[in-house]
Amino acid sequence: MFNSILNLTKENFICDSNLIKMLSLDNLLYSKEINLLDFISSDRDVICSRNEVIEDLVRNIELYEIFKNLTSALQYIKNITNIKEISYASETHLFSLKQLGIYIECVNMVVAGKDSFMKATSHGITSFYHYVEEIAQSEEYLLLVKGTENIIGQISNIKSITVGFNFNEDLSIKEGGILSINSSPIISMSLVEKLLSLGSGDDKLNASIAPLTSMKIVNQHEQELINNHFYSALNKWFRKNISQWQPSVDAYLKNKCKVLLDLLPELIFLTESVRIHKEFRDMGLELCKPIIEEKEAKTFITQGLYNLILATKIGKEKIVQNDFRFDEKGMIYIFTGPNQGGKSVFTCAVGIAQIFAQLGWLVPAKYARISPVTGLFAHFPIAATQANTDSKGRLGEECERLAGIINNITEYSLILMDETLSSTDASEAIYIASDAIKAISTYGCRCIYCTHLHEIAGLTDEINSSDECISKVDYLKVCIDSGVRNYKISREKSDGKSYAYDIAKKYGLTYELMRNADLK
Repeated sequence: MFNSILNLTKENFICDSNLIKMLSLDNLLYSKEINLLDFISSDRDVICSRNEVIEDLVRNIELYEIFKNLTSALQYIKNITNIKEISYASETHLFSLKQLGIYIECVNMVVAGKDSFMKATSHGITSFYHYVEEIAQSEEYLLLVKGTENIIGQISNIKSITVGFNFNEDLSIKEGGILSINSSPIISMSLVEKLLSLGSGDDKLNASIAPLTSMKIVNQHEQELINNHFYSALNKWFRKNISQWQPSVDAYLKNKCKVLLDLLPELIFLTESVRIHKEFRDMGLELCKPIIEEKEAKTFITQGLYNLILATKIGKEKIVQNDFRFDEKGMIYIFTGPNQGGKSVFTCAVGIAQIFAQLGWLVPAKYARISPVTGLFAHFPIAATQANTDSKGRLGEECERLAGIINNITEYSLILMDETLSSTDASEAIYIASDAIKAISTYGCRCIYCTHLHEIAGLTDEINSSDECISKVDYLKVCIDSGVRNYKISREKSDGKSYAYDIAKKYGLTYELMRNADLK
């Protein structure tokens, strides 16, 4: 039984609800109907099949347009469903009819696009087409289409109505009603014209007693009374006919249309995914299809990795690309460098690459081999709220969030920490941070810890030599060239003093440059 294009399953992926915002991905989607976190998968097979679906849509613009139109139509059905819940009974008849009409359009739209669907190679798209095709060929659907066409034809193609009245002896109206609703107008004919037309084979409706008379012969008040009574009778006729038909229609919609409506978030995700990829490509930004490894491999190898969000702001010409990996010599990195040196930008780039890979998207890099993680945790200053800071203090707030992360990590987690514990003095921060890193190393997970506290890097030998250490700790530093940040990342231990000296020299703040000129 088909139920998903993307093979969505409820997975145990753990992260902070603000992760997308912390990585500056919150403005990627136009639609506010979905959350990117709902589409992150930790299953290698699911990720690979999802990537194939998106590739099909990127390659086949006609198929992409079908999915876009299908998304819009189903969104309309969803909106009507919400309106029905607060509408009067007589209006729900019309809404049910409208829903059914759009549902039929959706099915026909997919079937009409058979040639485009047959070019697809992904299991998700081909299985979706075969599911809809099976619906379209079912006897139940064909009867529904025929019945719907008849009802819609009666309502939308009304050209005339025949009414009849029975009278009492004093010619007062005893009873009356609508005799027929016609798709042809009544032809105004005199009695002589009627007699002359007999036997001509003309079966048009006609007024044979007297020609039709314009409503202008009555005043406005009388016309309003006629209209009110007439439309009241018409509405009763409509309700009587449609109300007998609506329950079975609603039952069908609830069963069949629900499957399509349940796909709406997936369709929004897919069409947004293609749009986003196209926009990045139009900017000339480099993207690659990642090789997805099993999660047990804990692989993260990239060449030419860059921060995609920054690239969209400053342009591809100014972006700096770096090679980066987690491996047996470094699953935890102490990342040091000067302020504004690019540590936060690069750390976010790693997080974005991991998220994109697990969404089934292309990754901003020249090359990527990535294993999915079951949890991605970010400890960034942006996550601190004023309320928490006021009640616990800045350090208390930071420690609470850090403890919450460590209590939820497993060996398949990725932790990104940016200037964690920067709210306290250096000696306290070094003490807490060293314990935190030492503890994280016992889980065997991956971690990047950005810090200006260069002393923390001196603790790596002690941590790595521990019998309990599973994730080895290594160094990363931001390179500085003659006091100028070049935003390149190097896998080596930094010398904090060299950063300070280069920057001080650039601004003339060394002793040699500042001392009394008379002594020079």
